[in-house]
Amino acid sequence: PDEPGHIFRTADGGQSWDDISLNLPDAPLSSVVVDVRDQYKGVYVGGALGVWVLQDGADQWLPYGTGMPFSLVSDLELNAETGILAAATYGRSVWVIHMP
Repeated sequence: PDEPGHIFRTADGGQSWDDISLNLPDAPLSSVVVDVRDQYKGVYVGGALGVWVLQDGADQWLPYGTGMPFSLVSDLELNAETGILAAATYGRSVWVIHMP
């Protein structure tokens, strides 16, 4: 792309890419998970400023996780069967978020 971004998506197997960074803060990211459950489709990213979510069809990223600190998130794991999102942080342990 002509301008740098943080998150990109493709719908054609990688031949073209769309920047979906939108309002995401300009900070390093280290993890991403995609929730494909019909009612909860969205993309979750973790990085220097915590966890952010872009719900399917939305036009802005939102901080995710009530009470979760803005700390470095080094890894995200989503268990779609149980609806649990685990966020590994630097110095703040692992946060477990029960999703709907």
